[in-house]
Amino acid sequence: MAKLRGNISKTKILAEALAEPKKFENFDVSFQLYDETYQEVKLKDLNKSQLKALNSLILEIIKCKKEEELLRINRGKTCPKKGCSLANHELKDEIVHLGKDATPFRLHGILYGQSFKIICIDPNHQVNK
Repeated sequence: MAKLRGNISKTKILAEALAEPKKFENFDVSFQLYDETYQEVKLKDLNKSQLKALNSLILEIIKCKKEEELLRINRGKTCPKKGCSLANHELKDEIVHLGKDATPFRLHGILYGQSFKIICIDPNHQVNK
């Protein structure tokens, strides 16, 4: 962060620090936006293999150090099927789904800076049309 210089305000220093280009760091995963209202299968109902797939996908996300690495698991915008509760979500136009190639397990959420905020867990790839 920029050093204090003379009578420059903390606000200006913070603005300068935020304007400086930052080295890309690993992504993080957050359950901040997770809401059981939007789940076809609730987190507590996941079986052992689904929990293992969830863990594997989260580890894959947090290993990403560059945006290009995240693109490998980004499956694009989520287009919820009709009747799916996610179709009524207030952020539905911003939601993307992440998943590894060979598995049907998907996480739907939003990318916010270097954080992936999970909205919906989709163990059988049933949400996206």
